[in-house]
Amino acid sequence: MINSTLKRVLLIGCGNIGMRHLQAVTSLDKPLDIMVIEPDDDNRAKAEASVEKLSSHVNLRFFADWRNVPKQADLAIVATPAQPRRKVLEVLLTHTAPKWLFLEKVVFVTRRDFDEMIGVFADRDIRTVINCSRRGWPSYDALREKLKGKANLSLKVIGSNWNLASNSIHFIDLAVHLFGGLPFSLNADALIPEDSKHRGCVEFTGSLIGACAGGGNLTITNLKEPGVPLTVEVGNADERWIVEEGNHRLTHFRGNKAIASEEFYTPFVSQMGYLYQEMLYDNVSRMTPFNLSAQEHRPFIDALRNRLGQSLEEDAPCPIT
Repeated sequence: MINSTLKRVLLIGCGNIGMRHLQAVTSLDKPLDIMVIEPDDDNRAKAEASVEKLSSHVNLRFFADWRNVPKQADLAIVATPAQPRRKVLEVLLTHTAPKWLFLEKVVFVTRRDFDEMIGVFADRDIRTVINCSRRGWPSYDALREKLKGKANLSLKVIGSNWNLASNSIHFIDLAVHLFGGLPFSLNADALIPEDSKHRGCVEFTGSLIGACAGGGNLTITNLKEPGVPLTVEVGNADERWIVEEGNHRLTHFRGNKAIASEEFYTPFVSQMGYLYQEMLYDNVSRMTPFNLSAQEHRPFIDALRNRLGQSLEEDAPCPIT
């Protein structure tokens, strides 16, 4: 049995994103036994160097393989690329029984993986959530309160070179979080395939277009031209709120007139230790439940596969990560 006061955390993968998870978890002033599994020597060295002034309550160990993985864990964080994630999860679950799983997005790139892993997680009673981190930003929660009772709300995202293929799911999930329902269509006809920095993957410029719950539209645009900072606009025909995440600013417009402006807090993953504390100590999470995320991912990967001319019937893997 796991000691009831000492919480055991597994981190699978400590590249750039995994390293941020590690910084967040080690920021907790709680008794923790943290094991990092990362086969790449350079990634292990960088991650270890990134964690400074560890609390005396934290026991941190790094391993290149699965041999020392315990049979039980309170939380397993899987921060690998999307393509091998199904296999990584299967290996993980042969070694340990985590109470919570925290997965990076894009979660999977086929419908089959979503459909089959829903059953696996349910059968093993593993609480599984996805790191669509804007659900953990208090400022977006405050914006959601401002939007209550308003109809026909749309969400527009625009910026230069922000990796639409990897990151659109953040904004699809944000629309679900703010408006309280799933978009019922997504169309990628206005997207233009581009080379990706990730081997074997595709990036896109142009716009992904959908319909939001409640009658509004969802428009997610990645510009090839440099220099346009990422902005998120939420509103209807009467009023709108523009979030400049990079400038930490929310501005409220009525018509074309700005009527209010306030600070908008945009924490990094490494600053969100409270997300991990909630899972470990309160047994709750504000992050996207796996089953809901599957409903968000399926039309997204289908839209991209349609744009690339891939067969949906064959469930060919969508080349994104």
